[in-house]
Amino acid sequence: MTRIQTAQFNILHTVFFATAGLLFTSILFYAFFINTTISNIVERKSIDKKIVETEVNIGELESVYMKLCTGITPVLAESLGFKETKNVTFAMRGSNLGLAKLDE
Repeated sequence: MTRIQTAQFNILHTVFFATAGLLFTSILFYAFFINTTISNIVERKSIDKKIVETEVNIGELESVYMKLCTGITPVLAESLGFKETKNVTFAMRGSNLGLAKLDE
């Protein structure tokens, strides 16, 4: 009879430690995933801040670009050495693939 009780005790002992180990492992995984989630949230907020800063920078650069574009005139271009072309040729798509000349 003691042999049956010993075997039963060993099984219960094994089941207890297996359950305790599984619970401990689950708690470790839970803590790891919570830590990872919090780190990702902090990183996302940092990236969102950088996105806003970049969008502001893009807006400022577009403003400067528009100011510079409006400042270019034909007189300024000619003073810088640019010449207007006389024979303009365009490539066209379609059934008759060829070149079309723009006559002035």
